[in-house]
Amino acid sequence: AGDAEGAEAPAAGALRGGPGARMSKSAIRAALARDQLKGCEAIAERLRQRTELLCDACARLEAAQGAGAIALPQASRLIAEADELLTTLDAGVKDMLEEQTELKGSLAQVTEALQQQINGFRETAASQAGKRAHLQ
Repeated sequence: AGDAEGAEAPAAGALRGGPGARMSKSAIRAALARDQLKGCEAIAERLRQRTELLCDACARLEAAQGAGAIALPQASRLIAEADELLTTLDAGVKDMLEEQTELKGSLAQVTEALQQQINGFRETAASQAGKRAHLQ
């Protein structure tokens, strides 16, 4: 590796047009291949990192999908139970409204009967007061 690095530096200098540097075709090809290899290694590293990120994202999506698959039946069951409760509540409210209407009618009848009795007692009291006043 140390020899390759040492050979690379003169090769790179020769490619840059250093004074008096002459290289053989094979040395130039080797230097170009090394440069190309470095570029490919950098690209491979970026691709490796992207692949890891994508795999992690896929794992998270699969976990979320699995959790969603488990939660979906529970949510459906809860919605069905809520619908049943709502139906029961609606029936109960209708029954209570009917009972309230009946109670209002009964209260109105009782109130009217009591008002008639009160009026009758007032008339009787007024009549009694008039008779007393007449007797005194």
